[in-house]
Amino acid sequence: VAARILQEPSFAAQAQRLGAALKRLGGLNRSLQLIEAAAEGRYLEPPPEIRQAMDQVDPFLHRTHEVEIVLSTAFACFCFLMSLCTCLCCLKCCLWCCCRASWSSPKPRKPKSKMAGGKKLQ
Repeated sequence: VAARILQEPSFAAQAQRLGAALKRLGGLNRSLQLIEAAAEGRYLEPPPEIRQAMDQVDPFLHRTHEVEIVLSTAFACFCFLMSLCTCLCCLKCCLWCCCRASWSSPKPRKPKSKMAGGKKLQ
């Protein structure tokens, strides 16, 4: 894998683009500040140009999405209840078909008489 990374020009071009982006965002010093702040549990405010870029993010991402949460929860509950009802109906049908004879009172059977040549044998 390392040989492929060293030989492929696309990897080198991507590494140069990422390096330039890191330098633009503050370079090694900013990276170390962020790592140290994260280790200490602190939050570092982004530089003004980064904050400006972050503020231009889609407004959809700035909402709390209460309606979507309620609708998805209601849909999940509906699906759960429908699957539960389906399982219960299947169980009821299975019990009705398989255990129907045991639910009714047993009826005495009449013994069959054997016939020989169309005449009953005693």
